Amino acid sequence: MRLQIGMRNLFVLILIFIFFSCSTQKKMNEFTYWVNSTKVDCMGIGPMSCMQVQKGSSVKESQWTSFYSAIDGFDYEPGYLYKLQVREESISKEAVPADASSIKYTLVKVLDKQIDNRSFIKGKWLLMRINGNPVNRSIALPTLEIDMDNFRISGSTGCNTYSGLIQRLNQETIQLGNVVSTRKACINRNIETVYLNALNEISTYRQDNDELVLFGEKGDELLAFLKQKDKTDNEGKQ
Repeated sequence: MRLQIGMRNLFVLILIFIFFSCSTQKKMNEFTYWVNSTKVDCMGIGPMSCMQVQKGSSVKESQWTSFYSAIDGFDYEPGYLYKLQVREESISKEAVPADASSIKYTLVKVLDKQIDNRSFIKGKWLLMRINGNPVNRSIALPTLEIDMDNFRISGSTGCNTYSGLIQRLNQETIQLGNVVSTRKACINRNIETVYLNALNEISTYRQDNDELVLFGEKGDELLAFLKQKDKTDNEGKQ
């Protein structure tokens, strides 16, 4: 009788060990994934559009990588920054389709989903206020283009063209690298110097529908822009 009880207890212990081993293995194969609010053009078998992802407890802007696979159970919606719990499972070589990943990605849980203001500031903008005052529309108006794929800005000062890198951009703050411009002499009236000085002092931003406002460190309004529609959009409305 004691032998039977002992064997029974041993069997239960083995089952418990197997259960926790499997549970631990599953958890070991689960990772925190961040999914960016915009996709990028990439090249697989042919041209395609890829999600941008990174692993880890926090987001680092310089570490986004193109994701060529799909995450089963995950419905991507542009304009949102996602934090996901994802399970990775290895697939046998025999079961992997040509040019496909040897890892299967499955959504375990959506940990967080929030609107990403950055995805709405990309595109072309036309200056309408500078240092809180309306711009004289009789002069050539400066423009701003924000390229979120390459984290760059560019545009016209109303005289020369300029460009620069976006060093930091989150939901409220923006920090630019050195903004450089061409140096041709212009005879037309312009506000190039004042505009570039203001651009180099921006610290935070607010985007509301078709208006983008850039502020200094003290919260003073430096530049305000109006969103410019793409030609394709205008042609479609005609």
